[in-house]
Amino acid sequence: MVAETRALNEQTSKLKKELELIGESEKALNRRITRIEAQLDTIELDEKVKRIHKAITKTYLTLWFNSEGKTPTSVMMKLQDIGFKPSVGKHDFVYDWQQEIGLEEISKLGNTVHKTLKGLRVLYKLETS
Repeated sequence: MVAETRALNEQTSKLKKELELIGESEKALNRRITRIEAQLDTIELDEKVKRIHKAITKTYLTLWFNSEGKTPTSVMMKLQDIGFKPSVGKHDFVYDWQQEIGLEEISKLGNTVHKTLKGLRVLYKLETS
């Protein structure tokens, strides 16, 4: 009976140690899962931000014509040559970036618009959002 008790105590001790190891392994696996899920969330968020940024990054151009300047049709053709598309509504033209941009790209586009419209007697306003 003493031998049986000792054997059962040893088995119980071994099982407790195995449970502790399993518990530590489970904790480690849960930490890894948490890290991987965080990485996936970051990647998904980055992709969403890129899609939103791509969808909303446009430069709008509003024009005011002078009767002593070039015709609206000739101005429109010049603006289309640099990538603007005619628009109906609040703005006359829109430039769709279709990529991530920064202030440098916006400034370059502004310079291009300025050079294109110079001498045409047209006032303009650029708005990027």
